[in-house]
Amino acid sequence: MIESLQGIVEQKKEDNSIVLNFLGAIGLKIFLLKTDFLTLEVKQSTKLYIHTQIQAEKIRLFGFLSLEQKELFELLISVKNIGTKSAVSLAENFKSQELTRLILLEDLKSLTKAPGVGLKTAQRIVFELKNKIKPKTDNSEKKAVSSSISSSISSSIKEAQETLRNLDYSEKEIQFVLLEIGKKEVLENLETAEILQLALGKLSL
Repeated sequence: MIESLQGIVEQKKEDNSIVLNFLGAIGLKIFLLKTDFLTLEVKQSTKLYIHTQIQAEKIRLFGFLSLEQKELFELLISVKNIGTKSAVSLAENFKSQELTRLILLEDLKSLTKAPGVGLKTAQRIVFELKNKIKPKTDNSEKKAVSSSISSSISSSIKEAQETLRNLDYSEKEIQFVLLEIGKKEVLENLETAEILQLALGKLSL
């Protein structure tokens, strides 16, 4: 599998792709994030970190100027029903560290600002990735992120979670049911009793 390529930008195309002249004889078409595409110029030497997409008989190469971008892109497309289009949209609209922070904060409102990313898609990304990604920050920044995550969860949600734990529901069951409720309700706007009523109704099914 190709991990990275270094070569000369031979052409720039309208679909945010370039032709990278590799080894002086091979021209490879590589799709880029729009931000990276605008950065590169024809005849410029560059190194790209590569993700290879294989679909039926079609192979597409996606290139990234940083390894961090590539790794986050691959995490996004690992989420069920998240394709390269949604992943590219998120990666183009948010820097890697910012996108990581939004996922950790469960900031659905900000995530849905990326074109083509709806509420259900954002919820699925948060649900599947929030425990897989780690912010690349120093200790002081980690504390700030942790504090932001804590403060972003309303007291009513925390109280509802604690009550459900006391009723011997697992963390997985609690997170799942809150995600299901969040598909139809804005949890932060509900009182503890309302959240519990909805949660217990779903958990008893």
